[in-house]
Amino acid sequence: MMKISGKVLAAYKEIGEINDRLVRKYGKPVKDEKGKDTGRVQVPPEKMEVYRKEYEMELGGEVDLGVDLIPYECLEAMGNISPMTLNAIAAFIEDKKPA
Repeated sequence: MMKISGKVLAAYKEIGEINDRLVRKYGKPVKDEKGKDTGRVQVPPEKMEVYRKEYEMELGGEVDLGVDLIPYECLEAMGNISPMTLNAIAAFIEDKKPA
């Protein structure tokens, strides 16, 4: 898990930067009930579709973490695994159980 944390954090940062840039591009300042600027920017409903399309296009699909999946044999060698730990690593376990 420590091996991939840097890649996950880098991808998370990139996603945040894409979102911030597109919100600035398509968003409008949010006003409070008195008409004062709140300092926030929000994409209005009429611009949301174009925002979503550009956001999805820039994300470019899945992020390759460059890690091998955990073979079932390794899970067996670990002994008892708590349900919480198993849930945390589920995405990194091979799909097929060996015969």
